Amino acid sequence: MGLPPVTRWPLVFVVLLLAACAAPTQEGQVVIAPGATERAMLAMRMGYIGFERDKVPGQVRQASMRGLLPEGGASAGKLGDWVLENGHVVAAVTAIDGTTRGGRLIDLAKKPKSLDWLGSVELAVLGQPILYDSLHTGFDSATNAAYIEVSGRVDMRASGGALLTVSTRYDAAPGIEAILMHTHVKVDSGTVDPASERPLLDEVLMAKGPERGVIDPEASYGASFGDHGGYIVRALGDPGSVATASVLPSFRVPASAAPATGGALVVTRVLAPLDRADTAALAVALAKTGGEPVGDVEVRVAVGRGAHPPKQGSLTFVDAHGKQSSVCSVDAKGEDSHFEAKLPAGEYSVSFDAPGIASWPAKVRIEGERLAFVTVGVHAAEVGAPAVVEPLGCGVTGASSVHVTRR
Repeated sequence: MGLPPVTRWPLVFVVLLLAACAAPTQEGQVVIAPGATERAMLAMRMGYIGFERDKVPGQVRQASMRGLLPEGGASAGKLGDWVLENGHVVAAVTAIDGTTRGGRLIDLAKKPKSLDWLGSVELAVLGQPILYDSLHTGFDSATNAAYIEVSGRVDMRASGGALLTVSTRYDAAPGIEAILMHTHVKVDSGTVDPASERPLLDEVLMAKGPERGVIDPEASYGASFGDHGGYIVRALGDPGSVATASVLPSFRVPASAAPATGGALVVTRVLAPLDRADTAALAVALAKTGGEPVGDVEVRVAVGRGAHPPKQGSLTFVDAHGKQSSVCSVDAKGEDSHFEAKLPAGEYSVSFDAPGIASWPAKVRIEGERLAFVTVGVHAAEVGAPAVVEPLGCGVTGASSVHVTRR
C-alpha cells in the first residue's frame, strides 16, 4: 500500500535540501550526516524562530548530576547520559552501553519548567532495532548548534539482505523550539529489496500515557498526545512521510527509497514538545513551523444569573475556515474568571465549557506577539441539557483538517 504524498516545500527549501546530500565523511567509526548545517538553516528559514527567549547557542554535556536532566513523570535520563539544549528545549540522549537503549533520544522538554512527557521514539531499520555502538558530540559554528551523533549497523545478510550503516544526529540550534534529527543510511554491501513491505525507516512517536494521535492528511506531520503533554514530528522534504501506527504517528521511509550499494540517504525530521496536551498547542507549533505569527488571548467569563464563577474549563476557538482548536482544562487566573490561551493570529469565535455552564460564542481577533481580550457570556445549563459539550481536542474525535484516531 503506497504512502500518502508529502507536502512540497518552496523551491528554495528543496534546493537547500538537495545541496545537503553531499558525500559522507568519516570520523572514527561515526558517519557524519552530510548537510546537517544546511538542514538546520532550512529549519530556521521555515519559521522555527521563537520570540519568547533569546537565541541561546546549543549546548551539549554529559549529565554529572540529576539537575542537568529533564524532570517530569516520563523522565528516564540517568547520570552519564548526554544532555542537549538551547534556550527553548532540553533533551536527553542515552549513553552507549551495548544495548538498544544506547544512543536514543528519550527525554525532551520545553524550558523553563523542563518537564518531560515523552514516552518513546522508537526507530527501526527494515524492521530491525538499531544497536548504536559509537557516540560523538560537537558544535557547529555556522549555526551555533550543538549536536550528538550516534552510529551503528544493521546486518540483514543472513537472510540475503544488505549490511547498512545507520547514523543519527540530534541538533539543538538557537531559536528552534525543537530538536532536529538527521538519519543517514548507507548500504555497505548487498541490496535492499525495493518491493519489501518493511519500511527502510520506521520511527514511532509516543507521548507518556497516549490517549490519541493526530495525523495530517498530507502526511507532513503527526502528533501524539499523552495525559499531560504532547509532541509533534514533522518531515523536512522528501523522502519520508508520517503514517499511522495504531493510534500513534509513525515517520516512515519506504524500502523503495533505499540507495544502491555504496550509496547513502539522509532524512531529516523535527521533533517538538507542545505546551499543552491539546489541539491549540498543536496549532501554535504548526504556525511557528510555517513562520506564521502567534499571539496571546485573555478570555473573561461573564457569569449570568444562577451560575457560579468557574475556576476551570475548556476554551474552544473556531477560525474563519471552520478549523477548531481547543485549550483543555485551563485554570482561572486571579479572583475573577479569566483564562489565558495562545493561538495563531487570526479571527476566531471563542466559547467556554465547564460543568453546569452553557456558553454563547464571542468574536475575537488575535494578533502576533500581542495580548487580545474578549468576554464570553455564560449561564446555567438548562435542566436535562448536557452539562458540557466537550470540545475537539479534549477527547472528541473527528476534524475537517486532520485525521484523528484514538485507542
